[in-house]
Amino acid sequence: MATGTPPPYPPSPAPDVHLTMGNPSDATPDLNVPLIGLFAKLARENRVPLTVWRAGKQLRVMLPVSTRDTRVIPYYAGEPLAYFIHGPLVFAPARADDISIYAQLNRNLYTDNSPLVNRRFEFVAFPGEELVVVSAPMFKHKLGKGKGK
Repeated sequence: MATGTPPPYPPSPAPDVHLTMGNPSDATPDLNVPLIGLFAKLARENRVPLTVWRAGKQLRVMLPVSTRDTRVIPYYAGEPLAYFIHGPLVFAPARADDISIYAQLNRNLYTDNSPLVNRRFEFVAFPGEELVVVSAPMFKHKLGKGKGK
């Protein structure tokens, strides 16, 4: 492009929202720190201070943060495996690590509108929400007679 010619696209308007992490008065630019590192560095009492500029006005907010995985289907993190038995069935909380194993056992998992796939990255809607799976064959029980071997 020749010098002095206008760009071939219209200039973008000024952004509507600007965001600064931490206290702007003592902020030092450190572009080599990943965003998650900044959150860890700035978090106090499970909150990160943010300054938001919207429509030319400055607003200070405290963003709640957590070190816990609050997804409906979290990854296994070394905790003891929970389960419960109801009649002949054994239920256990679904874990993200196991979805590929379930897909090998059920080739239609990804096409059958399964909650394991649909809710994979969703966050819990209320405290204690979990998605459970039947994790073992049925025990010998009168309810299970004639339902497989």
